[in-house]
Amino acid sequence: MYEIRTALSYLIPRKGQLSISVVGLIAVLVIQAITWLILVFFSTTEGIETRWSQKIISVVGPMRIVPTPAYFDSPYHQLDLYSSHHNFTPERLSTIRQSLSYDPPSDPPLPPALAAWYQAHATSIHPVPAITNSLSEHSLPWRYFESTVCHLSIPALESSPSHSLSQYTCLIGFDAMNAATMSPVAEISTPEVERLITLLKNSTLKSLLSLKPLAEAIQQFDVVLTHEATLLSHHLPQGTRLTASFSFTDNTPHLAFHLPTGETATLELTAAPPFSIITASLSHPPLAIPSNDTLPFIPSLGYPTLLPKQMRQQGARLLDTGTFQFSGVDMGGAQTLTLPFYIAGFFDSGILPIGGKLAITSRQAVLAIQPDLSPDGAFATSGIIIDIPSSLSITATQKMIQNDIDNIAPGLFTVQRFDQYEVCAELFLQLASEHTLFHLLSIIIIFVACSNIFSMLFILAHDRRKEIAVLRALGAPRRSITAIFLLAGLGVGLFGSLLGAALAAITLHFLPELLALIGALQGHAVLHQGVYGDISSQSISISTLLFAFTSISVTSALAGAFAAVRACRMNVSEALKS
Repeated sequence: MYEIRTALSYLIPRKGQLSISVVGLIAVLVIQAITWLILVFFSTTEGIETRWSQKIISVVGPMRIVPTPAYFDSPYHQLDLYSSHHNFTPERLSTIRQSLSYDPPSDPPLPPALAAWYQAHATSIHPVPAITNSLSEHSLPWRYFESTVCHLSIPALESSPSHSLSQYTCLIGFDAMNAATMSPVAEISTPEVERLITLLKNSTLKSLLSLKPLAEAIQQFDVVLTHEATLLSHHLPQGTRLTASFSFTDNTPHLAFHLPTGETATLELTAAPPFSIITASLSHPPLAIPSNDTLPFIPSLGYPTLLPKQMRQQGARLLDTGTFQFSGVDMGGAQTLTLPFYIAGFFDSGILPIGGKLAITSRQAVLAIQPDLSPDGAFATSGIIIDIPSSLSITATQKMIQNDIDNIAPGLFTVQRFDQYEVCAELFLQLASEHTLFHLLSIIIIFVACSNIFSMLFILAHDRRKEIAVLRALGAPRRSITAIFLLAGLGVGLFGSLLGAALAAITLHFLPELLALIGALQGHAVLHQGVYGDISSQSISISTLLFAFTSISVTSALAGAFAAVRACRMNVSEALKS
């Protein structure tokens, strides 16, 4: 307690100690500025990277089980190659789920070595169903992951009929898991809503049910009456502005108009609606998953497909139609085949390197292009995606699943986190390297900032040399003198850190307004929304807060220790004589 009281008395400014007070104030302000800068920078970047990760996970999943090269050399895969798995019957699918995929009566003969292995393991369970059973036992949601490559072509864009889109694309099968996490692009134009209204008016029941999720995804749209109208006995003059939305009664599409009185007037779609659309917005990705986890094919449009937001920036619009082109074999031999599709929404893949080359469509479309992908998943050429609840640690879950897989099929499958996928592993390695570099730079800056503390304590030790000499003469041990200066340095560092943390919390709370102000001053956005997304208010990162406080506390204590060494080495008799 004596050391603490003495350290506090040294830190309180006194008359005649202007030099110490000025240096101490500078030390506190510098530490405050450094703490503010570290917390704001790292908390903001961590929030941005978290949003990037969430967008990537929404497309490729948080964790995936993929076959290793050893699997493709294993008898399991060799048996798969000899299986006629293009035309599975329900009875055979049921058998495959419990045993190996090969069926001697209907599949080609096996080579002698493989036939001998099959005879010895004919009753074995295929590793893929065994793995999925293990996932189900752990109550982990999972799905088979189908992907293929094809050529995407949109010959005429609705926004610019004279232009087209054409590129090679990676197709991914769509189901409830990525529907629940998909990052939507909530942009929709007047022509898109008008075209949807036209399609709904002329749709068959099957097409209507397929377009219904898209209509329900549009939260609302503002309209202006093009001529006088009477709604619920209310006479509305031309030019009246209303808010409208889609509604369905017994699979019959309607338009719901929200009147100024608070009432809602529901009207069936007519040949000439008495309004023109002003603006509209999407509430979520328009594709929804029916009970059978499939996206229905619409004969007049094709397969519903989600495209990356980059294609919207290139002119693609909702309900534009195109084709997937791929090589295949039909009655005429090998040739280019096509599958029709229509755009049912856009998604944001963040900074996923191949994000602009992705498309998410019906699993049936992917299987039609790549028939070797079994809908049962027994052949697992693409892998299994696992959804990790937020309550579980992704690293611990990865180890648990890998241990189970090693017990079922050692060396044949590996578990990868999203930051280990081939398509984005280099990106996350680069981000990790930048984190390490920025932390090293922060430590160097902290050391430089804490040099002011050393200067303050050095001057303090010189000015208080008589008091220190008296303490030493009275028998005060060196550790007490050292503790006084350690606590003094630590006190300055922690006080500056607390002030910096408070300022950082205020800055992060008003971060959107601050960025908007800076953007207005410089004439363009500080952090482009297309790359960084919407920057909202941030909270201080706990890990960054601990890093800053720990680094500053250690450095401040070291500065106090150096000053204490000088204080303890002074000549007591000379200090008393002076």
